[in-house]
Amino acid sequence: MVYFITDGEYTKIGYAKEVYTRLKALQTANARILTVRYVIDGNKHKEHKVHKMFEVYRAPAQNEWFKIPEGKLESILMANKITDLNFAKRKANIINTKSIGARQVLKGPPKSKKEKKAQKTKITLLLDDIRTRLAGKPHQMISYKGYQAKYGFTKEQISFYVRSARLAKDVYEFNAKVSRS
Repeated sequence: MVYFITDGEYTKIGYAKEVYTRLKALQTANARILTVRYVIDGNKHKEHKVHKMFEVYRAPAQNEWFKIPEGKLESILMANKITDLNFAKRKANIINTKSIGARQVLKGPPKSKKEKKAQKTKITLLLDDIRTRLAGKPHQMISYKGYQAKYGFTKEQISFYVRSARLAKDVYEFNAKVSRS
């Protein structure tokens, strides 16, 4: 995941598989309180792409810290169609507050206990559906498009849930088997 962590003045743009762990590691070496602004899906390649977008704001030390003026972070990300900023902000808030855990991202804040339960049930059903496909014979690739329509999640959300359930490698290997046959 590509993250944007700020100390209020500078923003670190980096890549980590576990953003919360990275936040804790950075905090031990920083006198200011660090917070996660955004978390977006991506790899090292995407991280470098984002670094280039903000190159003019790179800190004097020439590392992964940037001094980005207020409002520029959002406007540059939106102009480059990098991500759904609301969803990226929700993921960051979960990591910051740990209120519902870094491993569970909800599509929107449910208003009642019944809605919360329904949302968790949808996530569980989605993951069970993917596990069932993984247990079957690999005759057709697993695509998130069908799951988007069936469960109403975005591709980014499904990808996050799959990674959180530690199924991403299994899905990749399943799809590789299908493409070889």
